[in-house]
Order: sequence, then C-alpha cells, then structure tokens
Amino acid sequence: MKTINDLQAQAIARSRGLNRAAESLGMRNEPRPIGGRFRALLRRGERGQAILEMAFLLPFLLALVTGICYFGIAMNNYLSLQSAVTAGAVNLAENQNLATPVANACTVATGVIQGASNLQITSSQITYSSGACAGGLSSGTLVTVTATYPCVLPIYSMGFHSCTLSATSSQPAQ
Repeated sequence: MKTINDLQAQAIARSRGLNRAAESLGMRNEPRPIGGRFRALLRRGERGQAILEMAFLLPFLLALVTGICYFGIAMNNYLSLQSAVTAGAVNLAENQNLATPVANACTVATGVIQGASNLQITSSQITYSSGACAGGLSSGTLVTVTATYPCVLPIYSMGFHSCTLSATSSQPAQ
C-alpha cells in the first residue's frame, strides 16, 4: 500500500519531468513582455487564430455599438422635443379664453417649448394651427402645435447623416 510520502514524491518527480520537457522545447517560466506574448500567440498554430478573428470582427462590433449609441441619442432628442411640444400645446390651449392678449399666449407657448427642452429650438421651428394665435377659439376646438428640429449627429467627426425630428401635439381649447 502506498503512503502519502510515496505519492508526494511521485508528484514532485512528475513536475520536475514536465519542467525539463518545457525547457527542452524552449518554453520559459518567467513572464514575457506584452509584445512578446502577442508574437508568441501569433506563432502558435490555432492560438493566433482567435486574435485574427477579433481583429476582423472588432471594427464591425464597434460600428454596431456606435450605431446603438447614436440611435439612443436621437431617440432622447425626439422624446425631449415631443415633451416640450406637448407642454406648449397644453399651455396654449389653457390660455385661449383668458383676459390676456392671445398673441401673447403664442409667445408664452413658444417660451414654454424652448424652456422645456434641452434642445436649441428657435421660434421659426414652431408652428401653430390656424386661428390658435388669433384667439377666441370655442371650447373643445383643437389647438395643434408642431415643432421641427434638425438632427445632425456627427459620427466619428463626420456629419454625413442628418435627419429632421418633428413632433406634433393637439389639445382641446378650454
């Protein structure tokens, strides 16, 4: 029956034999610099294949992630524009039958839209339904506000794609 000491001695002898075999093949036990590791992986049969596959796929993966990020930015801009237009339409619909001048109501609604959004919206990008700024609309008449915003997203400092975001909101006059 083998004792624990016999088993330990066999394990030590095997590890010494493996170390000698590694040294005879030119394998070193001390760590290599990063460039040396990379070259060694390229020189070994299939281990370099993974690096080459990653080198081929990495640009496509980066393009995919970039597209997802820019789509998220465009969607955030659209939601911000829609929220601001809705706030402006609600404000305009509530100010239809007040004692204040109605032309002022459109100016206030424009200010609400510009203030409610983190986008730089100018008053020329905002349109109102016909008669909304003239005042005196009967209760229940729809007041429609539309705003457009240029969506220019430079991808890697190249602004080759642009779009126009548009949001519309209708509210009944009160």
